Amino acid sequence: MYSNTSKKLRELRSQLVEKGFQVRQHCCEYFLIRNNQFVGALSLFPSWNQALLISTKNPEAEKSAAEILQAIKKIFPELRVEFRN
Repeated sequence: MYSNTSKKLRELRSQLVEKGFQVRQHCCEYFLIRNNQFVGALSLFPSWNQALLISTKNPEAEKSAAEILQAIKKIFPELRVEFRN
């Protein structure tokens, strides 16, 4: 189970990078930057089927939220994502 989750976490990072984000990952947490602006932080809790996306209140973050959610749902369709800004 853990190796599969680990693989999915790396895959999510790759998806976000392909979408143009700079990503700093530490285990299940991601710090996201796009166009030199901090977009937000993403924390995944795969064991609990939950995720938390905390977004900044800047135009880049607002444009990016849908893409981030799309990437999460593609790899972790079972996760319930809470969004805060």
